[in-house]
Amino acid sequence: RLAGERDEPEPLYSSPDDGDMETMEKAAALGSLGHAVLEQLALNGWNGSVAEWLERLRPEFAIAKPDAAQLAGRIEQTRELMRGLTDGAAELRPEFPFVLREGDLLVDGTIDLLCHGAAGVCVFDYKFTEAGDAAVAEQYRGQMAIYCKAATRAFPNVGNASARLVVVSRASARLVSLSF
Repeated sequence: RLAGERDEPEPLYSSPDDGDMETMEKAAALGSLGHAVLEQLALNGWNGSVAEWLERLRPEFAIAKPDAAQLAGRIEQTRELMRGLTDGAAELRPEFPFVLREGDLLVDGTIDLLCHGAAGVCVFDYKFTEAGDAAVAEQYRGQMAIYCKAATRAFPNVGNASARLVVVSRASARLVSLSF
């Protein structure tokens, strides 16, 4: 759990003036709903209706229909980005669980999407945030290093491991690559 328990910088759908707990909880719920929809799309080879998945899953996250609709365009854009990035992959494994021993620590985590193919293993982590690329990269570099180590141990014969943050904001869905 250590790998995923860091706070999100500047959550999606809030502004610097919106510091109240209700707004922060709503932003977290929207991000969780976005993750859940992307998980379902990945499980189905990036096929399916974003609107239908949002409608089906939004009650689990206590999100009103108009608020969930705000995510539709960003998730569509993210799906197209991911479709291109994972094209030709041998396997997509959404919500890949792992347990990793790091010295005296036992790290229990879940990788948003693990993709492997001829070129190696790639770990993708979705971040629903308004923070800039440099801030997101700095915030999550340690988490992604652990994810890469877990992916390499799970698939030791697949080759190189790489990590990419998929940042979903109001403006765009974009990729932030990390190197270790």
